Amino acid sequence: PNIIKVIDFDEQPQRLSIIIEYLNGEDLNRKIKRDGPLSEKLVYEIFPQILNAFQYAHDKEIIHRDIKPSNIFILPNGHVKILDFGIAKLLSHGNEMTQTGTQLGTPVYMSPEQVRSSKEVNHLTDIYSLGVVLWQMVVGQKPYDTRTLSTFDLQSKIVNDPLPKSNT
Repeated sequence: PNIIKVIDFDEQPQRLSIIIEYLNGEDLNRKIKRDGPLSEKLVYEIFPQILNAFQYAHDKEIIHRDIKPSNIFILPNGHVKILDFGIAKLLSHGNEMTQTGTQLGTPVYMSPEQVRSSKEVNHLTDIYSLGVVLWQMVVGQKPYDTRTLSTFDLQSKIVNDPLPKSNT
């Protein structure tokens, strides 16, 4: 119930379209930008739903690989939906669609193993990314200032340093 539903798809030459359920509400990124840190009550309402969705995906051997607040949608009734499995890895299929050296994901949310090699990811990479999202929910900002860090410096910090401590 916490993953967006795919209703149908259409395949045309040079184009594949996916028809998904219509959602009314806002993504978590927009909510954090507008409101800042979420209340403890709201974190306790939202985060278990997020975990439920990823437990289901991981049980099906699906690794999302791009967990971030903009891929978490909150409906007006507080129900959460996870979006965008476009770069998901299907562990049970054994066929890797990405080339060696291809990085997939949004750098600030990537796990150290994802930064090092996208071929070696498993459910733990999603768990790391969920931790970064939880950090952002509680603190109200990303753990690294992506406005001042280059992608290289950011990835070096992810691989070599623990997550920074919050001032809150």
